[in-house]
Amino acid sequence: MQRSKKVVGIAILSLILMGLFFIIYYFHQPQISITIYNHTNCDISNLKIAYHHNEKDLEIPTIQKGSKYRVGITPNEEFIENSMWIFCFDKEGNKHEKQLLDILRKDTALTPMSL
Repeated sequence: MQRSKKVVGIAILSLILMGLFFIIYYFHQPQISITIYNHTNCDISNLKIAYHHNEKDLEIPTIQKGSKYRVGITPNEEFIENSMWIFCFDKEGNKHEKQLLDILRKDTALTPMSL
C-alpha cells in the first residue's frame, strides 16, 4: 500500500512539473518569428533588423551560403503596430535596406525571406 501511494505521488508530481514546463515554454516563445534564407553563393554578414519602439537594432550573425537563420523577437509593451526593415552596409559604406513589412502586428510570422 505504501509503495502504490509513492508511485501515485511521483506520477502526480511528474504531471505537475510537466505542466509547469509547458506553461513556461509556451509563454516564453517569441511573438514575431523571422527566417532569413541565404540563397547566394557567398556568406552574408553585418545584417541588422530595425523597427520602431526598439532601442537597439538587432544584429544578425553571419549567414553561411545556402543556409538560413531564424530570429525570434519579443516586442515591448509599446509595440502594437509597426514597420520592420532589414539593412546592411556595403564595403563603400552605402546603406542597403529592404522593408520586411509595412504593417507589422504582434503574433506575426515572417517566413520565408530570401536575400
